[in-house]
Amino acid sequence: MMRVHYADLIGLPYADRTDGPYTFDCVGLVLEVFRRAGWSTGSVPTMENVYARVADLNADVSDHPWEQVAAPGGAPITRRLDFGDVVMVLGDTRPHVSVVVDAPAQLAISIAENAGVYACAVSRLTRATAVYRLQEALR
Repeated sequence: MMRVHYADLIGLPYADRTDGPYTFDCVGLVLEVFRRAGWSTGSVPTMENVYARVADLNADVSDHPWEQVAAPGGAPITRRLDFGDVVMVLGDTRPHVSVVVDAPAQLAISIAENAGVYACAVSRLTRATAVYRLQEALR
């Protein structure tokens, strides 16, 4: 089971459209987890690409590097997620994403403007609309 060290990220502050090392937005946090896993971040969409994709939930994603693995539609997530799975939540003004960092424990990390980076159980990610997984060939 893949896991990454993330304790040093807890509490780091939110800053819009940043991807570290001292501030993050939600997509930047996903990119940092992928970097720590040794996944090529060159194959990971940029923050702008991810924001554009999740802004249009009906877009054709046949050539997109992400595959949808669950669609809870705002209900609690009931399936077990894998390391690196990205949970999309519709926020008040734009989509928000969290990333699974410990599959056996079903633990994800996320970020909030008022709290910074925090860890939480996948089951606590309310208002989840979809779960995406980076295609294996791109990891």
